[in-house]
Amino acid sequence: DQQQGIVLTGAPRPDRQIVGPGTKVAISLAPDAQGLGAASDYSFTVGDMADPMAPSRVILLERGDQPTFVNTNLRLLNGFDYLFDAENGIVGYRWTGRIPAGSSNGQSRRF
Repeated sequence: DQQQGIVLTGAPRPDRQIVGPGTKVAISLAPDAQGLGAASDYSFTVGDMADPMAPSRVILLERGDQPTFVNTNLRLLNGFDYLFDAENGIVGYRWTGRIPAGSSNGQSRRF
């Protein structure tokens, strides 16, 4: 299943659309304006407690025709600094280097 900037490999449970443990999720944090792919991406396996950036659970919410929204929870901040420019509505992420980039427990972090 794929929605703007998010790819799931596995099906959500029919009740409350909870994404089951073991489901791989890939998120494009900053899609490239030229259509060449994401400038940054973040992927994890739901419930992988060996990965300090993986959430214990993911719940999908139907948003109709609105863009995809991701509430990353605090675990994302184990690897990123986060800045939100409220005046311009722009968000920025900076890799902290506290967790190795590239591959961690088979997951992707590209910056």
